[in-house]
Amino acid sequence: MKRYIRAAISKENATARAKLAGTPYASAREFAKYAQDESVTVRRRVAGNRNTPTDILDKLANDPDSQVRWAVAHNRNTPAETLLFLASDTSRDGYAVPKAVAANPNAPAEALTRIAKNFKDAPGYLYLVAKHKNTPPDVLLALSQSNDTWVRDTAKKNPKCPR
Repeated sequence: MKRYIRAAISKENATARAKLAGTPYASAREFAKYAQDESVTVRRRVAGNRNTPTDILDKLANDPDSQVRWAVAHNRNTPAETLLFLASDTSRDGYAVPKAVAANPNAPAEALTRIAKNFKDAPGYLYLVAKHKNTPPDVLLALSQSNDTWVRDTAKKNPKCPR
């Protein structure tokens, strides 16, 4: 570990900084520093680290790179308000941020409702909403009427779906 710490001091070694940003041993101060790193990889590792303080996750939810926002959306410790914000992310540069929100086991009902509304023609998104434990019954009822068999059957199997 000491080898990486010395190497991370060097601005040229993003790999070492990324390794440090991904460890459970980084301090709040180090997380704050790496959250502003020029390297997307370093910021993504901070965003995906379960030990990252929630205030830093909130800031990274506004990162210009969707890979970083995707990692924030996927992090189980991301606050509900931040997940709700990320559920409306409409960037189309390769990382499906709202889909990561729908896959997060702590996604709030309001975020799942928003995703179902905004991505009604995207079965991959709707499937995740249909199987989520926090999806409201009214959304499940609507999804149980979907034209997509995968979405429809998954919604019907959700214990919260009205019968």
